[in-house]
Amino acid sequence: MRRADRILIGAALLAVALVAAKLLWLPRNVYPDRERLAAAIETRLATAGLTSSRPWEAAPFRIRAAGGACTMIVQQLDVEAAEKSIFAERARGIGPVRYLYHDALRTDFPRTGTVLRDQYQRQAARLGLSVAIDPIIGVAASPGCPDPAALLAGLKLRPRAGPPALP
Repeated sequence: MRRADRILIGAALLAVALVAAKLLWLPRNVYPDRERLAAAIETRLATAGLTSSRPWEAAPFRIRAAGGACTMIVQQLDVEAAEKSIFAERARGIGPVRYLYHDALRTDFPRTGTVLRDQYQRQAARLGLSVAIDPIIGVAASPGCPDPAALLAGLKLRPRAGPPALP
């Protein structure tokens, strides 16, 4: 085989390897796994003796729970607070809206560090690392409900990979 042929074959193999590497390392869109978190919330509510449902078609992660003298609405909210006002409107007749973040209930929507931790999770997932973060959970509960902080303590929001990102 001539030297020119070997160089041509080597260049072709190198090109194939580079294209394959690019496809394998193509960044993936990363999303919070809201379904997994909602299922964990429903499990906790069931453990407390509450029956849960997801009656809002436009908000599949908003959970309504009831049992005895307790009525509760629970939803993981995004860091941009895009769903916050709709959540508060739905919860108006149930009780005051509070936000569970870092296992503590607050009356104000958490802002400090939430965007940074969200970006940290996304960038780590692009590198193949699964980083669980504390979710922001909106809660409205009637007076007969168990303490939401104790009921929902320790929940984490995990990432899930979506389709490859377009270059």
